[in-house]
Amino acid sequence: MRFTEHEMTTALHGFVKAGLHRDPEQAEELWRTMPKFPRFERIQMVGEVVLPVFGLLPELDVETGTQPQFTDEQVADALRPWLEQRFRAQTLAQAEADQVPPVEAEAEFAQWWAEQADEVVAQHVEYVQGVLAHLPLRSEDAQPADRQAPRPAPRDPAEVADDDLPDLPADFVIPDHL
Repeated sequence: MRFTEHEMTTALHGFVKAGLHRDPEQAEELWRTMPKFPRFERIQMVGEVVLPVFGLLPELDVETGTQPQFTDEQVADALRPWLEQRFRAQTLAQAEADQVPPVEAEAEFAQWWAEQADEVVAQHVEYVQGVLAHLPLRSEDAQPADRQAPRPAPRDPAEVADDDLPDLPADFVIPDHL
């Protein structure tokens, strides 16, 4: 799914603020008084988990003035292979650091994933849905290019009349670094 930077930032900030206090006014006050680095740390922690998943979600046709709505199944389908790969990589890296044979580590991971996958995916679905609930309403300028009104074609410089150009001083020079 394609999201704008504004949509992702708003969703992350909304989710983090909501986790500070049940009362939105209290949460906003806590956010305002919190030093910038702890704010950054919280947003970064949420973003590390959620932002990669945003790109894995199925593409939806989102009308202007509405939020994208994903079912738990859609989110779980996007999350499951990503989580499995992520946890497998972490397990194998730890096994290598602990000098555990890769075959042993892979077998241990496979058993753990078979037993815990549904619970792990469900927890992450809840987390992602919590962030998605804070997405702002889709604006017209946030629509994918194929849904936006066509933009006028750029003009051919040969078609620009001399009177369309601004009056520049005779000694005007464009710097080389531009």
